[in-house]
Amino acid sequence: MNLEDYDWYCLYCAPNRELATVHELWTRRGLPAIVPAEKQWREGGPRTRELWRPEIPRYVFTGFQEAPNWEDVRSAVPYVQGYMQFGSAGPTRLRLPDVQWLYDRREALRGRQRPSVAEDVIRIGDTVKVLQGPFTGHSVTVDKVVAKRVHFIKEFLGEPRLFTAPLAEVMRA
Repeated sequence: MNLEDYDWYCLYCAPNRELATVHELWTRRGLPAIVPAEKQWREGGPRTRELWRPEIPRYVFTGFQEAPNWEDVRSAVPYVQGYMQFGSAGPTRLRLPDVQWLYDRREALRGRQRPSVAEDVIRIGDTVKVLQGPFTGHSVTVDKVVAKRVHFIKEFLGEPRLFTAPLAEVMRA
């Protein structure tokens, strides 16, 4: 897909319907759409479910080759509730570098795989990499593991402080 062939806009959609909106735009209308979404795993009962969580809730970034009738878009595409606009000039067109960043971010998030539970048993003293939250990308040393949560000490505002993260949000470094 060549991003430069389209004029990109930001659509506002119903809660938790970002991926359904992308499906509608892409498969039924033939319009490219981008939603940077992160793969997460939810444990419940005997099995683990794979979920996709949008990083920017309620927004879908879509491209049009010609200027659309915005009222038709709102009424014809399920879950679309509006569009992003600054001032009273109508929908705001996104800059190409911003669209390229969104596209690259989506592709980067798609590649993440669930770590194997058997290989990644985390113990006290192990160095782990934080995958989500304010310390995303940081490597920390595990202080203790309690009830599916990892406790670690990280310097914050010049002092060492105790932080916790769910086991699902860290992986062995």
